[in-house]
Amino acid sequence: MGLLRLLCKLQIVIASGYLIGRTLLPENQWLLFLSNIQAYLLLPSVISALILLGRKTGLYFPLALFAFAHAPFSLLSAPEYCLSGKGGELVLRTYTANLAGSVDRGRDFARLAAELELDVMVFQETSPLFLKTEGAALQRELPFAFYLQSEEGYWTQAIFSRYPLAELQTYDPGPGFSAPDARVILSAQVDIRHRKWTILVAHAGIPFVRNQDCRGLHCLIGLYDQRSRDLHLRFMKDLIRLDRDVVLLGDMNLSDQNPAYSAFVDGLIDAGRCPPFQRTWPADHTFPVPFIRIDYTLLRTESPIVVQARTIPVSGSDHLAVLVEVAASESVSEQLPQSVR
Repeated sequence: MGLLRLLCKLQIVIASGYLIGRTLLPENQWLLFLSNIQAYLLLPSVISALILLGRKTGLYFPLALFAFAHAPFSLLSAPEYCLSGKGGELVLRTYTANLAGSVDRGRDFARLAAELELDVMVFQETSPLFLKTEGAALQRELPFAFYLQSEEGYWTQAIFSRYPLAELQTYDPGPGFSAPDARVILSAQVDIRHRKWTILVAHAGIPFVRNQDCRGLHCLIGLYDQRSRDLHLRFMKDLIRLDRDVVLLGDMNLSDQNPAYSAFVDGLIDAGRCPPFQRTWPADHTFPVPFIRIDYTLLRTESPIVVQARTIPVSGSDHLAVLVEVAASESVSEQLPQSVR
């Protein structure tokens, strides 16, 4: 029991020290790095407090309560826009996945798109070989495509749609860890069920400073810097404001526990919170289960909608894909499709 109490005190010191540091040094990159997993730092404080309850623990007990009170509890509850029970008339069904440059001849995205009755399927980190093989096969089911074919061979983004795409544009969100072709944002307009959507597909920069001489986890952590990534997120937010009905999909390299998350999703519908605390990375068995969410489907619309999402494994990738269904929140349909219940 003595060792257990010691570990509890150590956990409380780390958690409360993290919070005090974030208050005094809000731009410190090391503390911002820890903020990506702050739920795991702060939520165990209640267990530590219960173990130490009734003992002479000095400041440890109130510090444990302080840390627990600042845990990101909002991530554990579903927003009002989450679909519960029977939804309304189907509005949109999307799928987003970071392929991590993989090409897997055992995958069949065309069959998956048909089974899930997808309207739009988007990818990040697609290799030139994927676009020539799996991407070409996918166009049998989703015939309208838009992607940037990188002349230098960088992995880039792609959109596949069941309906014609118009107003095709690309944007560079600005300098950062990734090369321009790898960080490009794709924009396209598509009419789906009598509603015109602007589809944005993005892959925000990795929140690290590039250093070719740096190798190993300890060096990687030391180079954490999310400032260029945050500028990419602001650029995307400005793009979203340009149109009425917009869906932004992709790998944002942003944990929903990070302080930048709240400003980024303010005013948007974050489908990944329906249900709460979905995790998408890492999904390559580096850890037993994914422990953070960095893949998003965000919507801005003036029409009342409800959403639901679920994650799907992707062979060859370290990300889980995100499947999202959007429904009108007023009219009630008889049954949701089997694929998304």
